[in-house]
Amino acid sequence: MKKIIFSVAILSLAINASAEQWNAEGFQGQGQVLNQGTAQQCSVISVRTVELTTKSDQQPGMVSQVAPIAGGLAGGVIGSQVGQGTGSVIAGALGALGGAVLGNRYSESQQAPQTHQGQEIVCKLGSGGMIVVSQGGNEVFQKGDAALLITMGGTSRLTHIQ
Repeated sequence: MKKIIFSVAILSLAINASAEQWNAEGFQGQGQVLNQGTAQQCSVISVRTVELTTKSDQQPGMVSQVAPIAGGLAGGVIGSQVGQGTGSVIAGALGALGGAVLGNRYSESQQAPQTHQGQEIVCKLGSGGMIVVSQGGNEVFQKGDAALLITMGGTSRLTHIQ
């Protein structure tokens, strides 16, 4: 029983460690946290609904390495609880194989692009120039809104001026 609880705990930790960290409302990953950026006032002149495709911001290969290994370990421990002697060894090997396959499928699903609704917003800057930003999230813009263009590390987003 202790082996089963231990293997479930390992699997839970592996799944948590590989969870996607994308946040449509603010910063994307640690690359934008505590970095200086610029802010410019602008006026929204056009808005249209678009479909946005995002990928997990995990380092390439991180999820694909952790999940199959954790799945294999958990499956092997759980499988070895079945039967005795040679039967236990065979069940453990099959459990490890099945866990690794499931872990690999999980890692593939985490790397797959996600599609969601967003807005393409055209803004006129105070300098007279124009900029287009496509973004998701709950903040909805309409023509005529006063906005703040925030740019950090080559990534820009809009927020309402409050």
